[in-house]
Amino acid sequence: MNGKIRLQIDTQESFANGVSFGDVGPYERIAGHVFFEIDPDAPENRVIVDLDKTQRNDSGLVGYSTDFFILRPEKLERGNQRLLYDVNNRGNKRILQYFNDGVHSNNPSESQHAGNGFLMRRGYSIVWSGWQGDLLPGDGRLTMQLPIPHDDGSEIKGPVRMEFIADE
Repeated sequence: MNGKIRLQIDTQESFANGVSFGDVGPYERIAGHVFFEIDPDAPENRVIVDLDKTQRNDSGLVGYSTDFFILRPEKLERGNQRLLYDVNNRGNKRILQYFNDGVHSNNPSESQHAGNGFLMRRGYSIVWSGWQGDLLPGDGRLTMQLPIPHDDGSEIKGPVRMEFIADE
């Protein structure tokens, strides 16, 4: 294992005022942070740019964290035992808007955010997490907190370019 992972739950409460979604029943919201540590000397981490220039903790590892948000059936046994991970767009949760015709919200909590309840009535657990380190917090966006690399005591700054190409 590369390092430790710690889950911190900040919120666990009823979703949509406890409305029941058919046989699946009510849903709950769970939100918080996941804290990671990785070894900058591990061969698989050498591809991470400037990781060797970030501050290490007492164990010699580099820490970072991300926000997470989960909607799941209160009684998991009533769900379909399937987890749907929504890759958010610039930290914005969109799947309820697209699949459920719900009112967009980065903090889904009310029945209007569930829309027609399509995913909930079918028992899906929905998970979001931050994955982009260049987003500013606000408006409930999911963010990722990454270490800042330094060179000779100064922060390394410059343009960032991201490109993803799906081969299949």
